[in-house]
Amino acid sequence: MEIIDFTHTIGENMTLFPGTEPPQLITASTCEAEGFRETCLHLYSHMGTHMDAPAHVIPDGKPLND
Repeated sequence: MEIIDFTHTIGENMTLFPGTEPPQLITASTCEAEGFRETCLHLYSHMGTHMDAPAHVIPDGKPLND
């Protein structure tokens, strides 16, 4: 079986649904200050690689878990 990876890397210049704000990657901790590196991610669900559920565009549409 051939596997094709459509994954998009999360970044400020990634592919977005039209009108969606780009993700924000904010440095929360650094190795120098806190002893570990951590990034705060602020992003919307309509960006990059995702499965689009009917609930995204139909008012009474089902989410993926239904």
